[in-house]
Amino acid sequence: MQESCSIPIRRKLIGLVVAAAAILSIPAAVIAQDGTETEFTFTFDSDAEGWTVGFADLPVDHDQSIYELEYEHRPLPNGLEGSGIYIQGHNRSDDLFMFLKRQVGGLKPNTEYAVSVSVDIATNVPTALIGIGGSPGESVFVKGGASTIEPETMVGDNQHLRMNIDKGNQSRGGEDMVVIGNVAHPEVLDREYRIKTLDNTDIPLSVIADSQGRVWLIVGTDSGFEGLSALYYARVSYKLNVADKSPVETPSPRPTRTPKPNPTPVATEKVDADPVDGATVIQPDERTELAESGITLMFPVTSRARTYQAMVEESGDCAADALTCATVSIYSAEGEAEPDARFISPVEITVRVSSEQVIEMGGAPVVLQAYAMGAITFQIRDRVSGNWGTVPHEVEFDENGDVTVTTQVRRLGDLALVVNVETLEKARMRVSAALGTPTATPIPTVTPTPAATATSVPTPTPAPADLPVTGGSPIPFGILLALTAMAVLMTAIGMKTLSGKRS
Repeated sequence: MQESCSIPIRRKLIGLVVAAAAILSIPAAVIAQDGTETEFTFTFDSDAEGWTVGFADLPVDHDQSIYELEYEHRPLPNGLEGSGIYIQGHNRSDDLFMFLKRQVGGLKPNTEYAVSVSVDIATNVPTALIGIGGSPGESVFVKGGASTIEPETMVGDNQHLRMNIDKGNQSRGGEDMVVIGNVAHPEVLDREYRIKTLDNTDIPLSVIADSQGRVWLIVGTDSGFEGLSALYYARVSYKLNVADKSPVETPSPRPTRTPKPNPTPVATEKVDADPVDGATVIQPDERTELAESGITLMFPVTSRARTYQAMVEESGDCAADALTCATVSIYSAEGEAEPDARFISPVEITVRVSSEQVIEMGGAPVVLQAYAMGAITFQIRDRVSGNWGTVPHEVEFDENGDVTVTTQVRRLGDLALVVNVETLEKARMRVSAALGTPTATPIPTVTPTPAATATSVPTPTPAPADLPVTGGSPIPFGILLALTAMAVLMTAIGMKTLSGKRS
């Protein structure tokens, strides 16, 4: 059985399992006298009451230090009474699903029920905030549901953990879960936690109890906000009403679904476009590549559900330490600008840094050390808020010494590959110290390069005539050559692992 959570919080998991074993034997249910309605209510006053926690839509080998996955039963924050189940996670994969599940019994075997769920969450996220990928409040969707089979994670596409039930995707519900709201609270002022009640009274879903009268309950958050989300479940309540009083035939076991990036089919629409000067018309069934200033964007099939237009232009509106900078504009088929456009399937971005630029930054060993120290970042500026934010990315060296930076995003704006000059200098000093070479003159400040070519990067300060120049570092040429070869070899073997942990 695939574990639904792979973070190392074993003591908490054991506590939840023990609580489950104790509570499942005595369901916390209130049953109507005629047996047509059953209600389960959980308030988490003293423990987790049998609920266990899981995480999905993230890499199998995710790095806990950057995903920051955490959960436990604890008292509610100051100003609120009682206890709840705390859960948090940093959405590094652009689509993090955090959930609670529990099995309940006492229902009529093989009987269909209409399911209504109500939850009280404690949240400290105000409304109308802007964040990378989406709002920290309105783009973190709360879902509730029920299933005959146990909700579990399984290894799916791209070695990501996916759910074996149909929960839908972010703002869309699925067969087994519906969207009941989001975590934004209009009364939050100073980031204090407040209780928000959500339910699906108007849109109940259906579930069939198994042959022993049991079903699985599940609540969770499906996040489009690419940052840290943290909340408490203070109460979870379910009402199950018999949909058909006559027992149905024993249902055949539902086959396990093969997880897909978008479980809910996307209806596409191709329309005639009114071309914007300089923009490229992109159809929903087309895969389109655009490039500018050393930045390449690959728009995948079904990137959007309707015909649209995209334009990539050179931009000088970046910080002085940007290696390259471009701006992306999205328009509707009718030519209307869409600064807040979001993509169904993520757009892949690639930035290539030539070996000449690598040498001018100090050489492959310095750049490798700088990347390990967090000096190389890929940043996007939100077209609505104007704020810059760092996007998870991967960095690879090839056999020619070139560097390729890749990332995937669902929102576009101004794009920049940034090298922090101060941290780059520290990396150069570390490499020099490791080699036992004299301290060299500082590496020149990197300025924006519209065409991302080595010729437009400032010429490094010349070194003494009897030493070869490598980004201002007077390292003996033989040692440098050997170290560069070693760096490329290290990169070929281990760079994927390193970049995966940073993404």
